Amino acid sequence: MAQYEKLEDKRIKLTVTIPAEDFQQAIEQAYIKEHGRFAVPGFRKGKAPRRIIEKTYGEGVFYESAFDAAYFPAYVKAVQEEGLEPVGAPDIEIDSISAEEGVVFTATFPVMPEVHVKPEDYKGIEVVKQEYTVSDSQVDAAVDREREKNARFVAVERPVEQGDKIVLDYVGTVDGVAFDGGTAENQVLDIGSGMFIPGFEDQLVGAAVGEEKDITVTFPENYGHKELAGKEAVFHCKVHEVKAKELPAADDDFAKDVSEFDTLEEYKADLRKKMEEDANNRARNVMENNAVAAVINNVQFDVPDAMVQTRVDDMLRELQQQMSYSGLTLDQYLQMSGTKIADLRKSYEAPALFRVRGDLVLKAIVDAEGITATDEDVEQEFENYAKSVGRDLDEVKEMLKDVNMDDVKFDIAMRKAIDLILDNAKLVDKPAEAEAPAEAEAAAEPEAAAEPAAETPAE
Repeated sequence: MAQYEKLEDKRIKLTVTIPAEDFQQAIEQAYIKEHGRFAVPGFRKGKAPRRIIEKTYGEGVFYESAFDAAYFPAYVKAVQEEGLEPVGAPDIEIDSISAEEGVVFTATFPVMPEVHVKPEDYKGIEVVKQEYTVSDSQVDAAVDREREKNARFVAVERPVEQGDKIVLDYVGTVDGVAFDGGTAENQVLDIGSGMFIPGFEDQLVGAAVGEEKDITVTFPENYGHKELAGKEAVFHCKVHEVKAKELPAADDDFAKDVSEFDTLEEYKADLRKKMEEDANNRARNVMENNAVAAVINNVQFDVPDAMVQTRVDDMLRELQQQMSYSGLTLDQYLQMSGTKIADLRKSYEAPALFRVRGDLVLKAIVDAEGITATDEDVEQEFENYAKSVGRDLDEVKEMLKDVNMDDVKFDIAMRKAIDLILDNAKLVDKPAEAEAPAEAEAAAEPEAAAEPAAETPAE
């Protein structure tokens, strides 16, 4: 049995009753689970009957454990019966509890906000057209990036220059005393990579093979090893080898090596085609973000903070995964960047709110328009994914066989809602001064966390 009331702060206070019979069963289960830890005079430990333990330690000795086991199933049942949709963990308070009369408790929690949309909220909105062109210089830059990937390094006898790869030994000292991690032999270093402490690589420029040189640097104030933070260090270095980068020529032979094409012009034409596809997708994404942002502004509703914080948690997990690709944990990133977790969470709250509001608005449009995803849509989704990862369709289906198809269909329906908004939008020309992506694109995502570089040869 349950009843609820709506609170002013968009939360629900749900009063739930656990019948005496159910609570007595929970007490008996608690006794079976815990009686072994009770010592009662005249009985071997763990052998005293329940009534003796209750008489010795008090009638409510098992109430806490029994309630812990019984309240959540009762809460879930009550929520389902009342048709409520919690979006955060409940605050639980016990109003009354006894074996004879059962339990009455209250659960207070935020619920999914009600979002109502009208056709004029999402149809006929103005969206600035976005167009990104692909220039000859951009295609040439793409070719140059591929040449960089295929560069080789050849030994040279000249002094070190920016862009070289060198092999060196070094011994680091602070106040004349060597420190842990500050010594290496035959260390490979790309000059200009920024992998070492600021100033370290620049001071090696001009050094000759076989030369020994002292380099003075200062560790950053927020350096990960506190005993070195802010201190001046001297690294005694010896250069063993200098290798210069040698790029392949941009010609037909290069095109044959890196692509399926026989000529450089064919290869560049294919690059341009792919870059134009990417540019069109980027333009579409920006317009979608702007369109959703405009709809959000048309629909007013409050979002429980619990939903925002849950989305912040998701975004932090995404960041942690990104950091793992660099071999870092989130804690290490925070330490190296000198950022507190509370400040990072705060910076994510605005984009998290944007995401939550966007999801809720799109869900309301899905419901209002009766948008659904068909089995054919799901099949196309798998085909697109297989193409993007370069896998066979049947192989992808086997990989994703445990995925909840309802979730897949829901995501497809949400994207259809975005398509509906944009397809019904009024596209207007971009003002001459508006060259940067709209604010909505920035609001939709937090500023990307810069990938922290290793700041010391001591790592």
